[in-house]
Amino acid sequence: MVTPNVEDVSSEFQDLIEERDIVGLAAVSTLTAVGGAIAQQISRFTFSQFGRSPRPSSTTGLAASGFLKVLIGAIHGFLALRVGGTVGMLLAVTGLGAAIVGGGDIINLLLGQVNSGTGGMSAPTGNQRADSVQQPADGVGRTATSTTTGTSGVRRRRDGAVTS
Repeated sequence: MVTPNVEDVSSEFQDLIEERDIVGLAAVSTLTAVGGAIAQQISRFTFSQFGRSPRPSSTTGLAASGFLKVLIGAIHGFLALRVGGTVGMLLAVTGLGAAIVGGGDIINLLLGQVNSGTGGMSAPTGNQRADSVQQPADGVGRTATSTTTGTSGVRRRRDGAVTS
């Protein structure tokens, strides 16, 4: 039966949280990271066996990588429900880590499409822009530099005054 196993895994997590077991929480965190590393290694191996780049950056590569990692997490979760007990809890936590890493690939894919607008994978390099513009400060030929900062378009002169 699946329901008793789900309840067992759930109660094990609840006990960890209620007791504030630092060692247990560290173990859960480590197992989650291990699950992500396992999914990453399986994904790289699988991609290299099919002649694909083990570190995909294309739209189809990221989609396939994310799907494979989430599938690995789902397999861990299914096995956790079948096995139950402490081993089941360990499998469930590693499966969660694998699913998180796969979800990260899918989110990276979606954000890459949104940022570039063309489906490419170029990421933004920062959230500020600076343009230097020479403006006459007085009639003697000296100039003051104004700089646009941030995304609001506010211009500030060297003396700190804001211009539109």
